[in-house]
Amino acid sequence: MSKASDAAAAKAAKLAERARARALAEAGGTSSASSSSTSPAGSDEVTAADREQHLAPVVDTPHVKPIRSTVDLLPARHRKFKDWCSETATMIGSARVTTQDVFRVVVERLSQDEGFADKVRDDLRKLKSQ
Repeated sequence: MSKASDAAAAKAAKLAERARARALAEAGGTSSASSSSTSPAGSDEVTAADREQHLAPVVDTPHVKPIRSTVDLLPARHRKFKDWCSETATMIGSARVTTQDVFRVVVERLSQDEGFADKVRDDLRKLKSQ
């Protein structure tokens, strides 16, 4: 098998394991390991030890990698935006201003500048009422 198919198989196995762990957690709840959980090997019976073992990898951790966001623009609007980015790059003395740069600044500004956020909300109301 190729590296790509190996990686896909490993990812599928990991997802299946998480789904099984969630199903085990939902089916069995949490009970103490002292309950008579002496199921024979190969049995389909879910024991407290099984639930405990499979719950550990399911714990959610904070997302630390950047999350990709995309936007669809009409060609004319995209051209105007790219022209604005080029003009802005010249004005600020930069080689270029990327779409990503602009989006990051706008998202940050929305959370810090209530006046700007209000203007955006007004524009959104007008857009939705059309």
